[in-house]
Amino acid sequence: MGLSNVERAAPEQTGNGPQLSSSAADFQPNSPIKAPAQVTNPRAIREAKLELLREAVHEACGFIRLHAEACQPLVEAGDDAGLLHSLVRLVIYTKHAARVGNELRDLRNEPPP
Repeated sequence: MGLSNVERAAPEQTGNGPQLSSSAADFQPNSPIKAPAQVTNPRAIREAKLELLREAVHEACGFIRLHAEACQPLVEAGDDAGLLHSLVRLVIYTKHAARVGNELRDLRNEPPP
């Protein structure tokens, strides 16, 4: 029969490479990393917010157009369920675009930093 894992001798370390140790004394605490100074540019932040708001309005308008264009063919096809769904989505996206447009206007009216 062979030796169990407990009875086997640990392999001998050869070479000059780094050796692993299980001694707690060999471990050093991590040196604290100094965070870089926080640098913010208020004008750049404002411009980024404006751009994100414009993109949100652009996306909402795409969905508004999609649902608006779907309404007439749905009426002609007699698909009331599809028509009502598109009308609900049209109103939701229109309200969203109006809210984002108001945020855009308010941010544009603020004095620049």
